[in-house]
Amino acid sequence: MILNYLRTAYRNLFRNRLYSIINIGGLALGLAVCMTILLYVVHEHAYDRFHHDAQRIFLVRGTMNSYGSQSEIYALNHVDGPMIAQANPQVESYVRLFPVYGTIDLSLPAQPETHYRETRNFLFADSNFFRFFSFPLIRGNPSTALSGPNQVVLTASAAQKYFGKQDPLGRSVLYKGRLLLEVTGVCADPPSNSSLSFSFVAPLSLLPRTDDSLQVKYNWFGLGNCPTFLKLRDTSAIRSVTATANRLAAMDKSGMSAGLDLKLRPFTGNHLSANPLGGFGSPRYLNLFTFVAGLILLLALINYMSLASARAVTRAREVGVRKTMGAGRKSIAAQFYTESALSAVLAFFIGAMLFLTFRHLFFQLIGLKIDTTFLTTPAVLVSYFGLLLTTILVAGSYPSLVLSAYKPVVVLYGRLSRRRGGATVRKGFTVLQFSISIALVICTVFIQKQLRYMQQADTGVDRKDVVTVPCENTLKQYQAFKNEIAALPSVQATATANHGFYKGISINSVKTRTPGHDVGLAYMFVDTGFIPLMGLQWKEKPASMTSLMDGRHPILNEVAVNEFGFSGQATGQIVNDNYRVGGVLKDFNYLSLAKQILPLALYVGLDTPAFGLQRNVLFVRLRPHSDIAAVLRKIAQVYGSFDKITAFSYEFVDDAYDSQYKTEDRLAGLMGIFSTITVIIACLGLFALATFSARQRIKEIGIRKVLGASLQDIAGSLCFDFLKPVGMSLLLAVPVSAWVMHDWLNKYAYRTALSWPTFAAASAAMGILALATVFFISVKAGRANPADSLRSE
Repeated sequence: MILNYLRTAYRNLFRNRLYSIINIGGLALGLAVCMTILLYVVHEHAYDRFHHDAQRIFLVRGTMNSYGSQSEIYALNHVDGPMIAQANPQVESYVRLFPVYGTIDLSLPAQPETHYRETRNFLFADSNFFRFFSFPLIRGNPSTALSGPNQVVLTASAAQKYFGKQDPLGRSVLYKGRLLLEVTGVCADPPSNSSLSFSFVAPLSLLPRTDDSLQVKYNWFGLGNCPTFLKLRDTSAIRSVTATANRLAAMDKSGMSAGLDLKLRPFTGNHLSANPLGGFGSPRYLNLFTFVAGLILLLALINYMSLASARAVTRAREVGVRKTMGAGRKSIAAQFYTESALSAVLAFFIGAMLFLTFRHLFFQLIGLKIDTTFLTTPAVLVSYFGLLLTTILVAGSYPSLVLSAYKPVVVLYGRLSRRRGGATVRKGFTVLQFSISIALVICTVFIQKQLRYMQQADTGVDRKDVVTVPCENTLKQYQAFKNEIAALPSVQATATANHGFYKGISINSVKTRTPGHDVGLAYMFVDTGFIPLMGLQWKEKPASMTSLMDGRHPILNEVAVNEFGFSGQATGQIVNDNYRVGGVLKDFNYLSLAKQILPLALYVGLDTPAFGLQRNVLFVRLRPHSDIAAVLRKIAQVYGSFDKITAFSYEFVDDAYDSQYKTEDRLAGLMGIFSTITVIIACLGLFALATFSARQRIKEIGIRKVLGASLQDIAGSLCFDFLKPVGMSLLLAVPVSAWVMHDWLNKYAYRTALSWPTFAAASAAMGILALATVFFISVKAGRANPADSLRSE
């Protein structure tokens, strides 16, 4: 019986090739998108679940009330983990980490002339790191690999990079030209679904002998720079351990835990709560992509069911004859379900090939890497089987129920054509398809419009042709380096600040005249050349910049002046008892446009070393029309002569500004792809339905031509029948997309407007596309020879 069903299904697929290609192709396209997004969703939810005791591992995180808002705390001081473990026996073990951000200089004693100054992902950890987490060692003993202070474990890829095919065990690496570390283990590379990313792991006991020794100098309980993990004996002890941690915070007298509320975050859920250790997994965008995948699959299934129900008229006599011969409704339904299952399986395999071909482009757009081996994990395979099963069940449901319900007397007497229920359902499907497509197109247009608005907005900063060069404390003669850079012919001006623009900023609490009202004041240390170089505009300009160089005359922005409640001229007024305002700058955006401008103070010095800072950022304004590549090579050459340890790096301020909107840029690109796919699926369905409708009305068209109807009349009638549901789709899609975009744009402090011309342009484009889809079929039907269409009767 099943074999007979499959044989019949095979015949029907090849008898109607155009119908089969459109139906299976549209479904395959939708399934390919769903497979891609489903892999992304499963991967994000699978983070850190490969660890043996993952359910018992927790990251100690917290919140702290400061400046009237809550701040997330991701790292603690180095003493917090041991103190919590000692105070509560429910803590089985702990691990503290200290990731080294940025690049370091690494060299091999056997090759002293070779320096790897771009080395990244260096991690300091407690000696039980490889027993606490399930990162298997390929070589070495996990119990002793980090037992000594001068040991290091490499990942397999790092061992290959630095030692090639040689056995790395027992060999040495030189850390920042000072510390000789022995390789005691080789670890498998962390999988792509690990929130801990590293290439080197050294013992935390080594930290006091490095440049970061301050991280383990102070013994207060509270804030620090060490992410701390606890492994509990039982998950029921969460409340008890949390209470212990907060009790220890309350007992601390240093003030570093004031307002701190600690919590234990499950390690397996940490990635989706924006864990800085392994990137940002945003539930918001994860849910968005899941929703879009569901919409695309729904469109593909609607397409399939709409076309299948349209073909029901041509197969109605087949059903009538089979019922007259004794076939029951169940057997007929089973036949059509088998056909749907065959179509779904074919579409699934075609979609899988499309998915395997193009998945890398999708993951490149969202900045995600997924190991190929993850494709064969049980979670992915079960998800894909569920997708196939859902497709089979849904795709075959409506056609099989409709076709198996036909009554033999009705269809054999030819009365089925008088019934309009099927046509109404198909029009409803068309309305739903185009409503979703139009809404996605409109949303995509506004996302791209907001992205352009942010990239082109006047922020009050002259970002063009400004490059920043971070200078570490390994560059000892900063002033001489700066002077040599300033003397280059292509350099127009130089300036110094303690950190780059659009890279975050330090904030301090400052008292105001109003008791109990403190201001969260962002601050930067800059030199006298910084303000003119960046094109910042004065509102109250000081008489002389040299009078501000004592560090006690901050320059405020307008927002800060308003927050302090100064009336009249702000210059000269007292700030925080011991400081006086040195001048006022007009407001400018020094953070993302998603945020309001915050109060800001600039402290002026000859150069930032005057304030005792260890690091500087050199700002270099290039002359217009300079050979950028040549001048960057020259700057790198000068830098190399002053710093032979830290690698040269640079960034244009324009690029730093644009990098704040990577998420929006990727979202705009993805939404463009998704909306294009939905439009293709919807137009494929409209094309197939128009073709089918023209064939069904071929005799009507022939009679109308014989009676004198023109080509324009016939084509216009056919087009109008399909443009009516498209018009209804516009009426539904515009308000829905307007509501969605209003909610999305509200998260930005500075945003583009919801302009009705944009809605009208997007709607008109979709209307023209729909008209073009059916116009060709309508003209072809109108040109048909009526003698051919009427000959059979």
